[in-house]
Parts: sequence; structure tokens; C-alpha cells
Amino acid sequence: FYILDFSSRNLRLFGKLPHCGAVVADENEESIMQIFTLIRDIVEERRRLFAAADVSSYDAYLEVAELPLILLVIDNVARIEEMRARNDLYSMLEDFMSNGVGYGIKVIITLSQINNCPMRLRRNAGNKIALRARDRYVYSDILDCRCTYEPADTPGRGMCVIENGCYEFQTALAVNLSSEKDRSNAIRQELITIAQK
Repeated sequence: FYILDFSSRNLRLFGKLPHCGAVVADENEESIMQIFTLIRDIVEERRRLFAAADVSSYDAYLEVAELPLILLVIDNVARIEEMRARNDLYSMLEDFMSNGVGYGIKVIITLSQINNCPMRLRRNAGNKIALRARDRYVYSDILDCRCTYEPADTPGRGMCVIENGCYEFQTALAVNLSSEKDRSNAIRQELITIAQK
């Protein structure tokens, strides 16, 4: 997996894991473009692999041979708007979101306001979840589904879409500690333990 951490910089903790390709912050546009180019090249390579194996999807190829799932995580995707190469980045990201899934490329994006997400990315987003939206109308806008109510203002409470209906859900903390600093330290220690295995 590859992480573009354009927000808190806390995701750099995952960089120690052996299956993490890179964690990059937003001030390093050259590295961001390298990751996008790498993923684009992976998609092209997989197109050739699938054609040679006479299959048309990632799941079908897995019946022929092993092939790792590639995950691109972008925390605060709206920051791309401020980059010099934004048009190229948005174009590639749109392609990853619309065509990459069939080749084992999945994209997770986060943003704090739905209006900060370009429409072309919103159209290509498959599964959506919303946490702490202002009201049921904003939940409806985020989820592209009519929400008739909004969840209680409880940490971790949100809305998602299942079979064309809006449903409330509750997330859990990765570790049950009261302060964010303590949770970050516990997660850091767990990631170090995983990396040493």
C-alpha cells in the first residue's frame, strides 16, 4: 500500500510496515507524482497480464496466479488542488478509481468537506461513509442517497449506504485509551511489533 498523508502526518507510522511502499506528505510533489506514475504503470502491466491469461478481472486472475492488491490511501484529497500537477494527478486518480478496481488497485480518500472533492472523483467513488456531517442533508449529499435522519452526535457514529439505503453505523477505536496521544503511542508500538516480525 501507498499513503499520501496530506493532513495530520500521523499516517507516517505505517511507513515501517514491510508491505508499505511509501508514506509521502504533500510538500513532496515529485514523490507524489512518482507514486501515481508507479500505480499507472502497475495498471498497464496488469492489463497485459490479464490479456495474456485471457481474463478480464482481478478476481478472475487470482484463479490463475497470485497478485497483490494495491491500496492507495490519500488523507485529505483536497490538497491536490493546491499542487502544480493537479490536473495530471486528478486525471490519474480518476482512472485509478474507475478502472483500477478491475486490476486490483483500490483507492481510499478522505476529506473534511464534500464540496472540496471534485465531482469527477465523487462520481467514481464506490463505497462511501460519512462521519460527523452537519445535518441529514449533508449526509445525503456525501452518500448520494436520501437520508431521512442523522445519527446522534457520538464519537465514531456515522452513516453509510447498504443496498441503496442509508444506515447508521458505529466505528470502534483501534485501542481503548482515552487520549489521542496514548492511542497514537499504542498504535505506534503495535506497528513496530508487526514490522519486526
